[in-house]
Amino acid sequence: MKKIDKEHIEHPAKGVVGMTDFLLENNFRVGLRRVRRLMRQMGRLVTRPPAGLSTIPIVAASIVVTLMYPSSRSMASALA
Repeated sequence: MKKIDKEHIEHPAKGVVGMTDFLLENNFRVGLRRVRRLMRQMGRLVTRPPAGLSTIPIVAASIVVTLMYPSSRSMASALA
């Protein structure tokens, strides 16, 4: 449990599969179920970025189109 805690502090985005791989590389005989149970008991939740962070909003896309092609404002208004 100490290894899980230390690794989780260094890499908070590492989930059950990543933590299992880490422990197997360090010669611990564990499986997914055991690691999932231990992480749940310890209260270790994976910290991930919010959903939709990689998508570009339509407003930003229309600004990019307007800046790239200033003469085609009708194209920008079609995107909005």
